Amino acid sequence: MNKNVERLVIVLGVLYVLVLGWAMVYVSYDVWGAFLLLPPIALISVAILRRIFSDDSSGLFKIATVGLGAKFVGTVSRYWLTYSSYGGASDAEGYHLAAKVLSAEIRNGAVSPTAIIPRGTNTEFIRSLTATIYTIVGSSKFAGFIVFAWMAYWGSVLFLRAAMVAIPALAAKRYAYLVFLTPSLLYWPSSIGKEAWIFLNLGIATYGVARVLSGRWGLSSVLLIAGGLAGAGVVRPHFAAIWMGALVVALFVGLFTRRTSRGGRNKLITLGLLVVAMVGLYTVGGATLRYLNEANSGDATAAVTTQVTKLFATTNHRTSEGGSSFQTLTINGPQDWPYAIVRTLTRPLLYEARSVAELIPAVEMTFLLALAVFSWRRLFNVFHMARRTPYLIFAFVVLCVFGLAFSSFGNLGILTRQRSLIMPLFLLPWALPPWYAKQAERPDIDAGMAHDRSATSDTSLMAP
Repeated sequence: MNKNVERLVIVLGVLYVLVLGWAMVYVSYDVWGAFLLLPPIALISVAILRRIFSDDSSGLFKIATVGLGAKFVGTVSRYWLTYSSYGGASDAEGYHLAAKVLSAEIRNGAVSPTAIIPRGTNTEFIRSLTATIYTIVGSSKFAGFIVFAWMAYWGSVLFLRAAMVAIPALAAKRYAYLVFLTPSLLYWPSSIGKEAWIFLNLGIATYGVARVLSGRWGLSSVLLIAGGLAGAGVVRPHFAAIWMGALVVALFVGLFTRRTSRGGRNKLITLGLLVVAMVGLYTVGGATLRYLNEANSGDATAAVTTQVTKLFATTNHRTSEGGSSFQTLTINGPQDWPYAIVRTLTRPLLYEARSVAELIPAVEMTFLLALAVFSWRRLFNVFHMARRTPYLIFAFVVLCVFGLAFSSFGNLGILTRQRSLIMPLFLLPWALPPWYAKQAERPDIDAGMAHDRSATSDTSLMAP
């Protein structure tokens, strides 16, 4: 460590002590309790990131570290808006109040010590999980926001690792900037609530999917998928069903691609995984349908898409982003699906923003679409790479199903909040290698696989 770094550490340490002392006197524990949590979280994160990107020479460690700091800034913004602009009228406040009571009962022995283990489903599970966190770190609202935002941050890391494993020629640095610094990913999954937990588990599952689709068929890959989807499914089983359905499609396509069809043994393994995935889809789909029926007064005769729409509307009814309604699209048949999907994934644009809260996601989406114009070779390459890269098929299916399911949503706040869960997959085309008309000028995707297994091999704690 050079002298400049040592001096910076000393200055930051002194500043931290002064700020903590001031906060303990003038600010409630709901806020200053987070100051006790930030240093260990930062140190643990940096240590893990160094291990994950230990052989990295493209600056991904620095980008990930900057992303961690940006995530904390997004968390502060989310906390401030929740309790200043919305006056605490949010799901996060409900989880906090319930968890505060339960964690106190756990600490004073009023309930069994096993109550510290999260249990239940949907809202009950998040309350229980928050109580578990409070039992460990104390009942500080801001600390709770920090922990949940930290979960979502590692979801971003896992989405990045997944893309690096599945797409050897990926512009990893560009994708890292997008995944770590996109405003909707910094803001929405950064509070006590379902989004952060779901985002983390979808990241885990996606990392496992990337390993499987790139030929890494070990038990650890299957466990990552199963664990991630189980974690997401306990809160939102329909997201687990979407992920599992996309995996089935990607494995099926993978049977006929160069990447997974080299040799009868590889084909046989892929076919076996496809059968297992279909069984998993049947199981998750059954649980999802039961959940949807319960949420819709047992209307089992209704169409599945209608049930999903009703469930989303019901489960998000109490969100604090109300008031940003818009006229939804009318879908009269499959011919309307493409436009509905595209508009769901790209809403809102600048001309649709009617408030400051709507302006930020509108600027974000408009910027991405403008960037797409200048990066058209990258986006166009999706069609060429999809034939060799089942992971892109997986991402495409997830985006299409999500876009169609949310096409009848009429609230921009809820839509952008839920869309943040699939945003890393939406951003993939912006980081693909450029397409060129001459085949000789195109990146050699297959040759890049050898590089991927060495230069981007799993050196992280998540490796088998």
